[in-house]
Amino acid sequence: GVAGRARGAGGRAVREGVARISGWLSLGALLDRAPQALSRGQRLRAAVAAAVAAAPALLLLDEPTAGQDAEQVEQMFAGLRESAGPSGGADQMAICFCCHDPEVALQQATRLVVMDRGRVLADGPPEEALLEAIRRGAPLRAPVMLERCRAWGLPLARAGVLAGWLRPEAEDAGPAGGEGA
Repeated sequence: GVAGRARGAGGRAVREGVARISGWLSLGALLDRAPQALSRGQRLRAAVAAAVAAAPALLLLDEPTAGQDAEQVEQMFAGLRESAGPSGGADQMAICFCCHDPEVALQQATRLVVMDRGRVLADGPPEEALLEAIRRGAPLRAPVMLERCRAWGLPLARAGVLAGWLRPEAEDAGPAGGEGA
Protein backbone atom coordinates (compact mmCIF):
# COMPACT_ATOMS: atom_id res chain seq x y z
CA GLY A 1 0.00 0.00 0.00
CA VAL A 2 0.85 3.69 -0.04
CA ALA A 3 2.07 3.61 3.56
CA GLY A 4 4.65 0.90 2.95
CA ARG A 5 6.07 -1.13 5.81
CA ALA A 6 7.93 0.47 8.69
CA ARG A 7 10.00 -2.00 10.71
CA GLY A 8 12.63 -1.83 13.40
CA ALA A 9 13.19 0.50 16.33
CA GLY A 10 12.30 3.60 14.29
CA GLY A 11 9.31 1.90 12.70
CA ARG A 12 6.86 3.03 15.36
CA ALA A 13 7.91 6.68 14.99
CA VAL A 14 7.60 6.40 11.22
CA ARG A 15 4.14 4.81 11.49
CA GLU A 16 3.03 7.58 13.90
CA GLY A 17 4.41 10.22 11.53
CA VAL A 18 2.63 8.64 8.57
CA ALA A 19 -0.64 8.54 10.54
CA ARG A 20 -0.31 12.23 11.50
CA ILE A 21 0.65 13.37 8.01
CA SER A 22 -1.98 11.24 6.27
CA GLY A 23 -4.61 12.81 8.51
CA TRP A 24 -3.98 16.37 7.35
CA LEU A 25 -3.65 15.21 3.75
CA SER A 26 -6.94 13.25 3.88
CA LEU A 27 -5.12 10.03 3.03
CA GLY A 28 -5.94 7.89 6.07
CA ALA A 29 -8.52 5.72 4.32
CA LEU A 30 -6.21 5.26 1.33
CA LEU A 31 -3.06 3.97 3.05
CA ASP A 32 -3.72 0.31 2.20
CA ARG A 33 -4.36 0.98 -1.49
CA ALA A 34 -1.77 0.42 -4.19
CA PRO A 35 -0.42 3.74 -5.54
CA GLN A 36 -1.70 2.96 -9.05
CA ALA A 37 -5.24 2.72 -7.61
CA LEU A 38 -5.15 6.36 -6.48
CA SER A 39 -6.27 9.41 -8.44
CA ARG A 40 -3.64 11.90 -9.64
CA GLY A 41 -4.45 14.28 -6.76
CA GLN A 42 -4.28 11.45 -4.21
CA ARG A 43 -0.91 10.29 -5.60
CA LEU A 44 0.41 13.83 -5.33
CA ARG A 45 -0.71 14.08 -1.69
CA ALA A 46 0.87 10.67 -1.00
CA ALA A 47 4.15 11.92 -2.51
CA VAL A 48 4.02 15.04 -0.30
CA ALA A 49 3.36 12.80 2.72
CA ALA A 50 6.35 10.60 1.88
CA ALA A 51 8.59 13.63 1.47
CA VAL A 52 7.47 15.19 4.76
CA ALA A 53 7.83 11.86 6.60
CA ALA A 54 11.52 11.84 5.64
CA ALA A 55 11.88 15.06 7.72
CA PRO A 56 14.23 16.87 5.33
CA ALA A 57 15.84 20.18 6.25
CA LEU A 58 14.56 21.54 2.91
CA LEU A 59 11.35 20.36 1.24
CA LEU A 60 11.04 21.25 -2.46
CA LEU A 61 7.55 20.89 -3.94
CA ASP A 62 6.74 21.27 -7.63
CA GLU A 63 3.08 22.21 -8.16
CA PRO A 64 1.82 20.62 -4.91
CA THR A 65 -1.65 22.11 -5.49
CA ALA A 66 -2.25 20.42 -8.86
CA GLY A 67 -5.46 18.41 -8.81
CA GLN A 68 -6.42 19.62 -5.33
CA ASP A 69 -9.55 21.54 -4.39
CA ALA A 70 -9.36 24.69 -2.24
CA GLU A 71 -10.02 22.80 1.00
CA GLN A 72 -7.32 20.22 0.26
CA VAL A 73 -4.85 23.01 -0.57
CA GLU A 74 -5.59 24.77 2.73
CA GLN A 75 -5.31 21.49 4.69
CA MET A 76 -2.05 20.63 2.93
CA PHE A 77 -0.43 23.96 3.72
CA ALA A 78 -1.72 23.98 7.31
CA GLY A 79 -0.10 20.56 7.78
CA LEU A 80 3.09 21.69 6.08
CA ARG A 81 3.30 24.73 8.39
CA GLU A 82 2.80 22.44 11.40
CA SER A 83 5.40 19.96 10.11
CA ALA A 84 7.90 22.74 9.38
CA GLY A 85 8.22 23.41 13.09
CA PRO A 86 8.58 26.70 14.92
CA SER A 87 10.17 29.55 13.00
CA GLY A 88 13.85 29.67 13.81
CA GLY A 89 13.71 26.33 15.61
CA ALA A 90 16.64 23.94 15.39
CA ASP A 91 14.50 21.30 13.68
CA GLN A 92 12.70 23.70 11.35
CA MET A 93 12.05 22.40 7.85
CA ALA A 94 12.28 25.02 5.09
CA ILE A 95 9.64 24.64 2.39
CA CYS A 96 10.02 25.90 -1.17
CA PHE A 97 7.17 25.37 -3.62
CA CYS A 98 6.42 26.50 -7.13
CA CYS A 99 2.98 27.11 -8.54
CA HIS A 100 1.27 29.03 -11.28
CA ASP A 101 -1.58 30.29 -9.08
CA PRO A 102 -0.93 33.78 -7.68
CA GLU A 103 -3.73 33.39 -5.13
CA VAL A 104 -2.14 30.27 -3.65
CA ALA A 105 1.25 31.99 -3.59
CA LEU A 106 -0.21 35.04 -1.84
CA GLN A 107 -2.07 32.96 0.72
CA GLN A 108 0.62 30.41 1.50
CA ALA A 109 4.08 31.86 0.87
CA THR A 110 6.11 33.99 3.25
CA ARG A 111 8.45 34.98 0.41
CA LEU A 112 7.63 35.09 -3.29
CA VAL A 113 9.94 34.91 -6.28
CA VAL A 114 8.12 35.71 -9.51
CA MET A 115 9.77 34.46 -12.69
CA ASP A 116 8.94 34.92 -16.35
CA ARG A 117 10.76 33.00 -19.08
CA GLY A 118 13.61 32.09 -16.75
CA ARG A 119 14.30 35.55 -15.32
CA VAL A 120 13.44 36.83 -11.87
CA LEU A 121 11.03 39.75 -12.03
CA ALA A 122 10.51 40.23 -8.30
CA ASP A 123 11.57 38.73 -4.99
CA GLY A 124 10.21 39.65 -1.56
CA PRO A 125 7.10 39.59 0.59
CA PRO A 126 4.29 38.01 -1.47
CA GLU A 127 2.05 41.04 -1.96
CA GLU A 128 4.93 43.37 -2.81
CA ALA A 129 6.64 40.87 -5.11
CA LEU A 130 3.46 40.13 -7.04
CA LEU A 131 2.66 43.81 -7.55
CA GLU A 132 6.27 44.54 -8.57
CA ALA A 133 6.20 41.68 -11.09
CA ILE A 134 2.96 43.03 -12.57
CA ARG A 135 4.53 46.51 -12.83
CA ARG A 136 7.49 44.91 -14.64
CA GLY A 137 5.20 43.35 -17.22
CA ALA A 138 4.60 39.85 -15.88
CA PRO A 139 1.64 38.27 -17.66
CA LEU A 140 -0.34 38.17 -14.40
CA ARG A 141 -3.39 39.82 -12.95
CA ALA A 142 -3.51 40.64 -9.28
CA PRO A 143 -5.95 38.23 -7.61
CA VAL A 144 -9.31 39.74 -6.69
CA MET A 145 -8.61 39.12 -3.00
CA LEU A 146 -5.44 41.23 -3.17
CA GLU A 147 -7.22 44.01 -5.06
CA ARG A 148 -10.07 44.06 -2.51
CA CYS A 149 -7.80 44.04 0.53
CA ARG A 150 -5.72 46.90 -0.89
CA ALA A 151 -8.84 48.90 -1.90
CA TRP A 152 -10.34 48.53 1.57
CA GLY A 153 -7.07 49.21 3.39
CA LEU A 154 -7.03 45.70 4.90
CA PRO A 155 -3.99 43.48 5.38
CA LEU A 156 -3.82 40.59 2.95
CA ALA A 157 -6.03 37.89 4.47
CA ARG A 158 -6.59 34.24 3.79
CA ALA A 159 -9.74 33.65 1.78
CA GLY A 160 -11.65 32.22 4.76
CA VAL A 161 -10.90 35.25 6.93
CA LEU A 162 -11.86 37.66 4.17
CA ALA A 163 -15.09 35.72 3.58
CA GLY A 164 -15.86 36.02 7.29
CA TRP A 165 -15.36 39.78 7.15
CA LEU A 166 -17.72 39.97 4.17
CA ARG A 167 -20.37 37.73 5.81
CA PRO A 168 -21.03 39.28 9.24
CA GLU A 169 -23.42 36.45 10.10
CA ALA A 170 -20.49 34.00 10.03
CA GLU A 171 -19.63 32.66 13.48
CA ASP A 172 -15.99 33.79 13.42
CA ALA A 173 -16.55 36.87 11.29
CA GLY A 174 -14.79 40.16 11.38
CA PRO A 175 -11.60 41.58 12.63
CA ALA A 176 -13.19 42.48 15.98
CA GLY A 177 -13.30 39.04 17.55
CA GLY A 178 -12.84 36.33 15.00
CA GLU A 179 -9.93 34.75 13.21
CA GLY A 180 -8.90 38.09 11.71
CA ALA A 181 -8.36 39.75 15.12
